[in-house]
Formats: sequence, C-alpha cells, structure tokens
Amino acid sequence: MTVSFIYWDDCVDPEDLEAMWMDPAVQAEWLNAGETRGSKVHLSRDPDGQPYLTQTEIKAVAGIIVRRHFVSQIDSSVSQSMAMGEAAQDNASMLVIACVI
Repeated sequence: MTVSFIYWDDCVDPEDLEAMWMDPAVQAEWLNAGETRGSKVHLSRDPDGQPYLTQTEIKAVAGIIVRRHFVSQIDSSVSQSMAMGEAAQDNASMLVIACVI
C-alpha cells in the first residue's frame, strides 16, 4: 500500500498541527529538520520512502490524544512511557495507518 500523504497537514486537522508545534521537543525537531512554522510540515520517510513518526512525534501525538479523550483517566506520563517503549515503531506504523484512513 502506498501512502500518498506528504505533509502532516494532509492527515491532521489544524488544531492538532498547532498542538504539535506547541510541543517544545517537536518544535525543536522540526526546526532542526528545516521545517518552518506556518508552512506545510513534511512527514518523515524511511529509506524505502514509507512515512513514519519519530519517537518525539509519537510522544506528542499520544499526549494530544490523552488530553483530548482521557483527560482524567490516564496520567500523561504513562502515555509518554508507552510511546517511548519497545513497541514505538509498531505504534508509529499504526498512527501512520490512522492518518491514511
């Protein structure tokens, strides 16, 4: 399956993209990669050209999801720990698939 998304803007709403920019670690990572706030942000690509999320992006996405849907039920440090665990690459794949759908 080929993913046609090139930019974060193609698979998240503007509110979520702004939340990603508000995360200091994501902002630093994106700025270091040459991205510019207010411009489209490229999805990272592996050597085969498949999109993936960095661990920094996974952590930020998990935090956004928790804050939006589970404010009082899940401690954000738990979601961050999950995002940084051994299954981070599997989680990244699932999140990219969610963007595709």
